[in-house]
Amino acid sequence: MHVDEPGSHRQTVGIDHLTGRLIRPPDRHDAPVLHANVGHPSRHSSAIDHHPAPNNTIQHRHTPALSSFCGPLSPTPLPYPRRSTGVPDVCEAHPLRRSIAIVGAGWTGAVAGRLLTDAGFAVEVMEKTEVVGGHSRAETMDGVVYEPNGAHIFHTSNETVNEFVNAHGLTRPYDHKVLTEVYLSPDDDDHEGHLLSWPPQVSELRELPIWPRVEQELAALPSQPTGDNFEDYVVSMMGRTLYDLFIRDYTAKQWGRPATELSARFAPKRVELRHDGHRGLFRDRWQYFPPNGINEVIESVLSPVTVTLNTEITIDDAGRLNQDYDAVIVTAALDDFARCPGELEWRGIEMVSQYHPTAESGGVVTPAYVTNRPSMRVPYTRTVETKHATGQQIGGTVVSEEMPGAPRRHYPVLTADGANERRNAELAEKVAGCFDIPVYFAGRLATYRYINQDEAIADAMAVADRVAEELSG
Repeated sequence: MHVDEPGSHRQTVGIDHLTGRLIRPPDRHDAPVLHANVGHPSRHSSAIDHHPAPNNTIQHRHTPALSSFCGPLSPTPLPYPRRSTGVPDVCEAHPLRRSIAIVGAGWTGAVAGRLLTDAGFAVEVMEKTEVVGGHSRAETMDGVVYEPNGAHIFHTSNETVNEFVNAHGLTRPYDHKVLTEVYLSPDDDDHEGHLLSWPPQVSELRELPIWPRVEQELAALPSQPTGDNFEDYVVSMMGRTLYDLFIRDYTAKQWGRPATELSARFAPKRVELRHDGHRGLFRDRWQYFPPNGINEVIESVLSPVTVTLNTEITIDDAGRLNQDYDAVIVTAALDDFARCPGELEWRGIEMVSQYHPTAESGGVVTPAYVTNRPSMRVPYTRTVETKHATGQQIGGTVVSEEMPGAPRRHYPVLTADGANERRNAELAEKVAGCFDIPVYFAGRLATYRYINQDEAIADAMAVADRVAEELSG
């Protein structure tokens, strides 16, 4: 889900204000059954956060197994009016059927919604913007597909995830290669940088005049990278010269702080030095890029699911969610959901996109889909020309310059001390305490993790499996 900074109409408060927001709706059923506060460990991922409602506050009507829904049911009168949600009237036809609210229509919300709908639950996915797809969504400019939230290449080695996306039309292979434009000395002309592969290739580095120094540094490296912060870890992986050339300034621009303040935990997945000549960015078994962008795939996932757009759901809606649903899955950023602006650190980007005419229908104007620009000579971190990936045969192309520092929630800021992750965990606990129904947190934003699209889908599968198991138990 694409989430901007909260508007000025919101009150700036800390997470302690949530403690006083515990909303207790009246008992809803004539013959309530006490909900057991027993969690089932996820079979897929330990990253899914689950917060069952307290034993002493929640009461649910008894719900039979899904297989029993086909038989006649005796309606149970409800002491409150059910809100019209747009969900097919299964709740009136089958009043014992469990209903689930999902906040956010990005990959995680969409996939969880589809799986739970297919399992027989009444699901409503609510999205604050006017479109589905979150940060992965593509748009068009004069007919040319481009990505307003930066490059998103789908790649995975997870067979279950791969089968799922294949079933929804994501099948077109694409081998993603990235270039980096570097300047070997301060005297290099701005228009005479060196285009090298990313990750750096030793075979290419050998051809550069800096190779003797690089070779000496590589020979002195430890057998395994070490370091408590991002800079120390990467320097121990590739040496100071390559770090300064490829990483230092790029990181400073991207994150707005020195690399010594960032966690080393995400470095192994994002940085490496290649000795084997493999020039693809990813080593996953499957890589795809759809010719029209990812929109059609996510819309296929959501095709049988009730989706409500332009609807912002926050902690202020806890009372209504308690009454109308049996569980809620939150995929939104928790500081936004809890109306606590500034509680968590985020790093956002602004894509400055411009249309360029081309002489040929398949023409492009940059050397690669993604070209990193680590030098401080330009303010942006990279250029993105999606037409390299789509292969569109259309006149013109769109090039986007990725400007860091926008007030948006694109990337969690994983600091070396782990403070933001701890704040997110505390915020999740306080948010869950405001509900009388089970609350689940999944996906990149809600769990404050730096994950890829396939991992977001795996999160959705895990949380859907868990919700189905616990609500049907």
